[in-house]
Amino acid sequence: MTRRRSPQIPAEKVPSQRELARQMHVSRSTVDRWRRDGLTPDSRGHYDLSEARRFQRARTLKLRDMAAAGKTARDGVFALKEARLKVDLQMAEHKLACARGEFISKRDVVRAWREAVVTVKNRFLSLPRELAPHLVGRGPREIESVLNGRICEILRLLARSEDRSKQQPEPVKPSTNGHPTSATKEENTHENRSQ
Repeated sequence: MTRRRSPQIPAEKVPSQRELARQMHVSRSTVDRWRRDGLTPDSRGHYDLSEARRFQRARTLKLRDMAAAGKTARDGVFALKEARLKVDLQMAEHKLACARGEFISKRDVVRAWREAVVTVKNRFLSLPRELAPHLVGRGPREIESVLNGRICEILRLLARSEDRSKQQPEPVKPSTNGHPTSATKEENTHENRSQ
């Protein structure tokens, strides 16, 4: 029976928490505490000794600074718990605001925006097919006026805050003078003011 060889572990890496504790001359529970506080192994579960030493130094300096400021490790724990409670409170307030309907989910906003863009795109793409029969034989100014009116309608559709998927622009219909128009009374009033 042949023994399988374990993969080579670099000299600065140790394969377990137990070995890390032995090499760092600390207890296993200290290594457990370091891990809870942010010391993490690599993807294979190995610990980097130089990283562990840096972590230990930083932690020691932090505890010294706290002691110099008259704080104990317990004060640090209370400060962390207080910070965590504040975050929990903010999350609870956010969830309550969402439940009240004060926020709209990103997914809903993206979906509504996509629907609006698709609707507007389809309206623009249908303009030639819709307007061409009505514009045959008309002068450039009349054609431009009808096109501008339809484009404004489509852009207003995008700007409306109502349900965009159910709204339909008015169909092109002949005006009283026999020329096609899509302008509403509101547009005609606006055009008259601008002229």
